[in-house]
Amino acid sequence: MYKFSLENSDLNFYIDYRDERIGKYELYSPPTTGHNIDIWIKYNEIENKLYYSSYAPPVWIPIVNGDYLAFWEIKGKGVPVTINFPNGF
Repeated sequence: MYKFSLENSDLNFYIDYRDERIGKYELYSPPTTGHNIDIWIKYNEIENKLYYSSYAPPVWIPIVNGDYLAFWEIKGKGVPVTINFPNGF
């Protein structure tokens, strides 16, 4: 669980990477290979807005200030297994 914030802005969001399946690609639903933990974050300084994308080429999705992003939902890989991880909030 990470908090992403900017030094020169009041924007922030939380992203939850917790998952016991890391490295066990065959357990993902649907199964996956390659760069399954990559996403991109973009900051538009003129608009003072954050965006994320998990696609190449990027399709930028706005991030609301203070948002909670569930990484494995963003990637379409189902619900993470987090029984051995404490809740970050």
